[in-house]
Amino acid sequence: MSSTTPKRQLVASNQKVIQYKATSGFIFQIFIKSKLLPSQISISELMSCPLTVTPYSISTVAGFFAKNNKAQGMNLMIKDAENVELPAASQCGLCHFLHEQCAPDSENHFRMYHQNQPPAAETVFSTDTYVDRLHSPKSAERDRRGCDEQYIVNGLNVPRPADWKGFLSNDDNKKSLIHLLLEHWSSTEMLEVIQQRSIIFIEAGQAYRIKVEDGVVSKALLPDLCSKHEETDVRVIIYINHIQNTLPHIRTVRVRPKDSDIFFILLYYAKTFTVDVIFDMGDKLININHLAEDYSQEHISALLALHAFTGADCTSTFKGKGKVRPMKLLNKQSKFIEIFAAVGNSWELDGFVLSGIEEFTCHLYSFGPRVKRVDEAREIRVQKMCGLELRPGLSIDLSTFPPCKRVLIQHIKRVNFQVCIWKRAHENNPAIPSPLDNGFHLNMENGKLEPLWFEGDVIPKALIDVLVEEGTDEDDPEEIHTYINDDEEDEYDD
Repeated sequence: MSSTTPKRQLVASNQKVIQYKATSGFIFQIFIKSKLLPSQISISELMSCPLTVTPYSISTVAGFFAKNNKAQGMNLMIKDAENVELPAASQCGLCHFLHEQCAPDSENHFRMYHQNQPPAAETVFSTDTYVDRLHSPKSAERDRRGCDEQYIVNGLNVPRPADWKGFLSNDDNKKSLIHLLLEHWSSTEMLEVIQQRSIIFIEAGQAYRIKVEDGVVSKALLPDLCSKHEETDVRVIIYINHIQNTLPHIRTVRVRPKDSDIFFILLYYAKTFTVDVIFDMGDKLININHLAEDYSQEHISALLALHAFTGADCTSTFKGKGKVRPMKLLNKQSKFIEIFAAVGNSWELDGFVLSGIEEFTCHLYSFGPRVKRVDEAREIRVQKMCGLELRPGLSIDLSTFPPCKRVLIQHIKRVNFQVCIWKRAHENNPAIPSPLDNGFHLNMENGKLEPLWFEGDVIPKALIDVLVEEGTDEDDPEEIHTYINDDEEDEYDD
């Protein structure tokens, strides 16, 4: 792991440079030594800094987003929801939304699926659009985590990969599969399967309607459904609006989700739906329209933002906090509902949102109402753990601390960026700014988009001077030194 652990260059007062990737335990030992300096470093100054190159409260040591079971919040909301039934085809039409993870195990599987659907049914098969990694935090994160090798998909007779999830982790594999399915589903071989049914197929943001006309399978572009939104979860709103506006016989829409993001997006738009949207959990069918009736629109908007704040595909979770505790905290205090509801309304964050979410974070870590700043909360916690004096041999788990303010600001920027996209799901081609300066930056060494965990120095400047003095090589005073405790390095990794 040491080869993949992020490092950061620090410049001392004498302009010497060190490569820094120390763990929290090592830092506190250096801090204790710094107490001997004429100009001492206060605990307050220390705890206002990240201290580690990747913030352990919201990231892994290797620099990936910390993750949790992001379905926990959704499961809490639907726990007592009624299990509804799909209406009979004779009463109203149905529209089914599928995605690539619902792709058929085999051609026979696909034939059986469609032949079991009533003729009135409409099926939308939608996939993510795989954009370049310099503009897509999601693609960049997948790339950084690694993926399976490319699998040659050049025909229906190619055996289905044993590891389907691994196969789908490779963007090139998904592109090949999607293109193959589009070409096959629009061929004459599918004539008997499609019959009176209609399929809307999405490939790379382009929408096509596949149906039988005059005994021939046709494929026609649907400009109104084309979109540059990257994620299917977001584009589903465009598809539902299309169904509502152009297919009056469709009264019920069933959505088979791939994760919980789409649940909160659907809930956010639920009050605009004129059709019943049924969320298919596999073992339970949830009427999204009915569920939304229990909440104000402001509350629903806050829940959408909270979902991103506590961990989504391109945002981190807070280690040890999960989804349920933050949701219960939000529901109990109405002032936080107003704050989170404002997230994503603008690409620019205002002070009201930043200070309010900072206070919420302090509550999340069980600090009382008087503590509203995370740096103060960090100082209180370290003093409570070790008293007013730091002692030699002290080891502190920084993953249990709230992130410092500089880290929290970048996290909130990523959250706001994601929620802004979700709140524009009804727009086919919204003007989405670059993720750069929205909690992400370009790693100049490898050219990849990565989370910007914080701006500024990782430790106080005076501590950098201590490290330089500790590590100076008498034979080569200009040598760059690396500070790390290898025994502790993997302690916080997921």
